[in-house]
Amino acid sequence: MSTGGFNQLILIGKLGADPSLQYAERGKARCNIVLVCADRFINEEQIAVEQTHTFEIEFREEEAERLHRLCRKGNQILVEGRLSGWKDKAGRSQLKIWGNRFSLLNKQQEEKTNLWPEASQPVGKFHSMGMLTDTEEKE
Repeated sequence: MSTGGFNQLILIGKLGADPSLQYAERGKARCNIVLVCADRFINEEQIAVEQTHTFEIEFREEEAERLHRLCRKGNQILVEGRLSGWKDKAGRSQLKIWGNRFSLLNKQQEEKTNLWPEASQPVGKFHSMGMLTDTEEKE
């Protein structure tokens, strides 16, 4: 049964380790990263609080190879991806983050890399809500 939902995740953080690249039996690339994100807010006592969250994210194929080639521990990146969930054998809920694409946010890296390779370039126009429409005139 489809719920008609929307599954998109955007995270900005720093790489906690160098990306790990592996190849599956069929030669398809997989790259795993650890992304560390800080969440800052004012609590009920009006005290500034910072919480750190760590996310494991997996990229596949060309984007995996690109990530491994361009990124190192400490780089700040933006990740666009989706969540996948299931129950393990013990009945506990498990979540996995699949990365679709990324962008380096470090100034010194910006000049050296094409942040959105041609295959990842968005087509069409963005609305103020950030949504891309297929019906609008292509640029």
